[in-house]
Order: sequence, then C-alpha cells, then structure tokens
Amino acid sequence: MIIDNKKNKELYYGVHPLFRAAFEFIEKVERENLAPGSYKIEGDKLFVNVSEYELGDNAGIYESHGKYIDIQYVIRGKEAFNCTKECECEVTQAFDEKTDAALYRCKGLNTYIEAGEGDFAIFFPQDVHNPGVKLGEGVKVKKAIAKVMV
Repeated sequence: MIIDNKKNKELYYGVHPLFRAAFEFIEKVERENLAPGSYKIEGDKLFVNVSEYELGDNAGIYESHGKYIDIQYVIRGKEAFNCTKECECEVTQAFDEKTDAALYRCKGLNTYIEAGEGDFAIFFPQDVHNPGVKLGEGVKVKKAIAKVMV
C-alpha cells in the first residue's frame, strides 16, 4: 500500500510500467472535468473508473483484488480508507474472478487514512481495504480509480 499526494506521483512511475499512463489520464480527468464513467486506456491492462458520490456511513466491507492494482485518487472532496492485512480479516465472500474481488470483515488491527484533493492510495492485491469512509457530514466526492493489471 502506498499513500501520497499527486506532487510526488513521479516517484511511483517505476513501480509498474503502466503507472505513468494511469497518472497522466487521471490528470486529464481533473483538467478536463471528465464525466463519471469507465475509460479504457490500454484495453483490459489499464482502465480508469471515474465516479461522483456522497459518502454514506461506513458499512465496514473490506475488499482485495487479484488481477488489478487500484490507484484510488481523490479529485474533489475528501474521504478516508481503512486498510488491514488479510490475516486480520474474516472472508465473507470468496474471490470472484468476474468482479476481481474478495470481500472481508475486519476482526483485528486496522489502519485509518484520510485523503483530500490530490491525494491517492495505491492498493496492491495483498492490501485489504475499505474505501469511501465518511469524513464529516454531506461530503460529496469525485474520484478516479485506475485499475492496473498486475
């Protein structure tokens, strides 16, 4: 897991060959105020989901992925992420190849991270995470989630 701000994005270009393209497209989403939707950049190897939503109460549903790395980037608003290790969780839904997700309930240690505009979190397949955690009342968020094939 990596937590940082867009001013440091270049530090992570060497982590994966598609990270530069992911961050460049996210900048385009910001600059051109692209509408919510799914945008294919490199076919199934890299796509970006853009969404706008009002944060609700944290349902406590954690997830992990098998085929994709998530770059979750806050464009507008602020939210928090809960993060933990798989060994701290109880599996509530086994890994589903179609959705590229396994679901969990956290039973143990948990890290809470706040993210504002320009902040991002990179979650690798082993990183169990619970995004979209509410900070305050009535917070509307616009977020880009780059899905980068491992």
